Amino acid sequence: DNDYAGFPYPDPTDPMKVTVAHEFCHGIQAAHDVGEDTWYKECTSVWVEEQIYDSINDYTQYLSTFLNSLYRSIDYHDDNMRWYGSCVWNFFLSEYFTPDIVVDNWYQMESSGQTLDMMDVVLTTLYGSSMEEAYERFAVWCWFTGSRDDGAHFEEGSTWTTTPIMRGHNSYPIAIGGPTPGWEPDHYGCNYIQFNNTGGGYDGLLVTYDGPQLL
Repeated sequence: DNDYAGFPYPDPTDPMKVTVAHEFCHGIQAAHDVGEDTWYKECTSVWVEEQIYDSINDYTQYLSTFLNSLYRSIDYHDDNMRWYGSCVWNFFLSEYFTPDIVVDNWYQMESSGQTLDMMDVVLTTLYGSSMEEAYERFAVWCWFTGSRDDGAHFEEGSTWTTTPIMRGHNSYPIAIGGPTPGWEPDHYGCNYIQFNNTGGGYDGLLVTYDGPQLL
């Protein structure tokens, strides 16, 4: 397609620009590790589009596939566009830490090892964190998207999909037997449960857990 006719772009050069940035980034990735996990290749290439052409925001078309299924791990593939929507992970890393962390990840990935393990090495040795700690913070950031954006998390989070709430509660005490069927969180996945204060004299929230320590 040489003119992007039929696509909803006000300027036909916009998709050309982000496509060049995206594919050129894939070429750079191949110089580091051509066999790296596909999800992180796409995560990075979509993220790079925004770093080079900040005003085009082509990446937003992929976000709902990722943000609407955060119970899936960040590396989960749904045979659709979720890999592209995983760019949210790199947006978090670059905004919470520094954009250099994405470059550091790719240099580390020149070593043998799984993608997530290599990220853990970078986070541990260079940023005083870990994959577990970073993902916990990421899950918090993803709450503040769309209508819940507070201006203190993702730079463009107000334009993003509002992440769904798995379950909400208005009366207490409440015992929860487990996640809503089909929403069971993966190894790097999460769910949101909202506890509403309906004005019944509650002055705090106590949460206890009685279940398996390892899933």
